[in-house]
Amino acid sequence: MIPFIDLNRNQLKLHKLWLQKVEKHLLSSNFIGGKEVEILEKTLSELLKIKNVITCANGTDALQLSLRACNVSEGDKVVVQDNTFWATCESIFNVGAKPIIIDIEENYASIDTGLLEDTIKKYKPKAIIIAHIYGWSSNNLSQIRELCKIKKIPLIEDGAQSFGTEYLNLPIYSDAFLSTTSFYPTKVLGAAGDGGCVFTNDQDIANKIRKLANHGRNNQFQHDLIGWNSRLDNLQAAYLNLALEVFPNKLKSRRKAQNQYLQKLMVPQLQSSQDFFDNAYCQVCLFENLNIRKKVISALEKNNIGYSIIYPTPISEQKALKGLTIKKNLKNISREFCKRVLSLPLFPYIENKELNLIIDIVNSAYLD
Repeated sequence: MIPFIDLNRNQLKLHKLWLQKVEKHLLSSNFIGGKEVEILEKTLSELLKIKNVITCANGTDALQLSLRACNVSEGDKVVVQDNTFWATCESIFNVGAKPIIIDIEENYASIDTGLLEDTIKKYKPKAIIIAHIYGWSSNNLSQIRELCKIKKIPLIEDGAQSFGTEYLNLPIYSDAFLSTTSFYPTKVLGAAGDGGCVFTNDQDIANKIRKLANHGRNNQFQHDLIGWNSRLDNLQAAYLNLALEVFPNKLKSRRKAQNQYLQKLMVPQLQSSQDFFDNAYCQVCLFENLNIRKKVISALEKNNIGYSIIYPTPISEQKALKGLTIKKNLKNISREFCKRVLSLPLFPYIENKELNLIIDIVNSAYLD
């Protein structure tokens, strides 16, 4: 059996070191905040070339904190793309705002820049969220950032899938006004539980987010804002600090596996443009013939090989939106894309023999 994701591959040493840290923090009762969180934020700031790093409880909170910091509230309109994880859209509802769902373009499965420009003119949104899906983003990311600056619309970049990705030779977060990530265990940099982070070079925004994530506190008993509890705990920070030490090797392993798929698979595959050095978050097959996709899935299941469809349903067709009046600007690209996509196992330290077996099975089913 080959799972879609194996979180325990070559992790024994890391887990032993973490258990030692857990014992240390248990004995000191150092659970909330503390040195590990400070070290993590400082390390991420240096690694990602960004001034302010604010850890929080999870990736969804990171988006909600960003929206709140931009004064997005009841009745405001926020643009979001149709092909992303539900949390990207859910965060808009959770601050009382309303999403405007727009479609993706076909080449990189990222937000359609033309539709974005049309939507800005028509609806004058309070903010825009772009998701860096599959480990990369729009080939027009620089233009989108510049457009939002000119229009004075906050651009929030959902980077839950893009930790370790470089854009124009810099970490993808470094030139963003506001960006977020998730430390969910299956992410490229994952914790041993939930966790998230917000990145920004804007000091005022950073100060506001830090307060919002800690009950709006100015000090222990003074509260400047109505926030909530979204703190990353010291134990998760300790795990992430250890994970960062082995991160370069894990990233190298992911990229090696991705290259093997790209070179040997006969199925058409989606990949990033030359502007990105992506993090090999996942492998993305694209099928023109839906019956062939079914045949490949059947072959994978017969041979006990994991797979995933990321994502099977666009945001605009989620059941949670039924009965709601939602503004949309769609071309049905996301809907058709969801029918065609399929992802194969890709995780750190997957072995060559496993990759070769997967590739042989997929190619045989595809050509049969």
